[in-house]
Amino acid sequence: MLAKLVQAGMNVMRLNFSHGDYDEHGARIQNIREVSKELGKKVAVLLDTKGPEIRTMSLEDGDVLLEARPN
Repeated sequence: MLAKLVQAGMNVMRLNFSHGDYDEHGARIQNIREVSKELGKKVAVLLDTKGPEIRTMSLEDGDVLLEARPN
């Protein structure tokens, strides 16, 4: 299916990081790289995060409050 999309003109693959995990996204990136190489066509990968938010794993010492400094 990816090959058909690339042959039809797809030149960017968007990954929505709000869904799935890093292993799934890594596999998708690997798949598009393989198809891109096989077809000799460049395909960009767009990583779409939810927006202006900070994503972290659980912190060892619990939550941390971040505050902006006044200008």
